[in-house]
Amino acid sequence: MAGERGSRRMALQEREFILGGQFNEDGTTRLEVALLDSGGKTRLELRLLGWGEGIGWYVQKRIQLDPLQIRALRGILGRGEGRMKSFTPRLKMTRKIEECAEKNPQRSSVSVCP
Repeated sequence: MAGERGSRRMALQEREFILGGQFNEDGTTRLEVALLDSGGKTRLELRLLGWGEGIGWYVQKRIQLDPLQIRALRGILGRGEGRMKSFTPRLKMTRKIEECAEKNPQRSSVSVCP
């Protein structure tokens, strides 16, 4: 009986794969995209992370999308891609990576500094 319970718990466990993430312009929040798999059902989760002194990065908000919503989001983002380029100002790469790291020590991955 105990063996069955253990295997059921294992079957119900959710697996998570972080697909990527991006910091906002000043490095205070991060958008993270995760793929969740639970019992053969796959969902995408968008997470907004904040930084807290003494605790590090923590999840502020989560949005889970099912496959239908994922397809719809891809379509929406695909249509807006050309429009975004015309409204997004170009950033000048004038700082060295060391300067950015000193300014935002909580950054754990490489990002372009404004």
